[in-house]
Amino acid sequence: MDVNKDSFPDIVFVNSSNDFIACINNGNGQFPDTQIIYSESNGSAYPHLIPGDFDDDGDSDILYWDINTHDILILLRNDGQGQFYADAAQPVNLSAYGMQLVRQVDLDADGSLDLLIKGISTIYWLKNTGNGVFAAPDVLLTGFDNYFGASFADMDSDNDVDIVVTRLKTTDIFWFENLMVVGTHHPRFVNLAIDLAPNPATAESMLTLPFDGLECRIRLYTADGRLVQEHITADAKFRLGRNNSPAGKYVVLITDAANTKLLASGILIWR
Repeated sequence: MDVNKDSFPDIVFVNSSNDFIACINNGNGQFPDTQIIYSESNGSAYPHLIPGDFDDDGDSDILYWDINTHDILILLRNDGQGQFYADAAQPVNLSAYGMQLVRQVDLDADGSLDLLIKGISTIYWLKNTGNGVFAAPDVLLTGFDNYFGASFADMDSDNDVDIVVTRLKTTDIFWFENLMVVGTHHPRFVNLAIDLAPNPATAESMLTLPFDGLECRIRLYTADGRLVQEHITADAKFRLGRNNSPAGKYVVLITDAANTKLLASGILIWR
């Protein structure tokens, strides 16, 4: 994080005495200036630190909580000169959610950094309601008992944050697309993995879509890119017939009806 707004990234850590130490970058990758920017007298050693401009004033703040209790959030506000002062504690019982991973990201595209928390089986959203005040955790996705990592980024360049998770002890990667309508600030996630059964198939395969009611365009391509089928539907299930297609692998692409946004994709095998 850039403690003093000189455009050089600095280093901040907490020592065993609960002193928040800033090592100031001189611009050459050296850190000759070390200073205590805050001391925590009540918490346990080594609180979890999350940097970011949480109060939207143009400088980097620090959000932290006690790693033993996880029951409060405290925002250290940067005064713009590299001096920090503690805001009022915000009660959030994170331990109840089995916290494993925390990331700061503007999930709802309102210009303020929110918090995303991956618990044991659920991903929660703590919305920044303004000036670094966070709403109660809201469930975004659940059912991740066998999932390990999680990343949050705009995977398809549509100006919203998507979620990618990995399954424990497998090579499976799942992309949950954010279908938030720009300007509404209400994220909505769907699993981009599509369900085809049976697959491989001999005559027909049932395509199950994760977004019932959303009009979609379904295209089936050969491995060399030749379009062989195209359909538009708003149903959650759609039956794909073989239509005399030869045996082999086919690419299934699903977009919105206007063909402006990729919603899902997969492989169908005719045999």
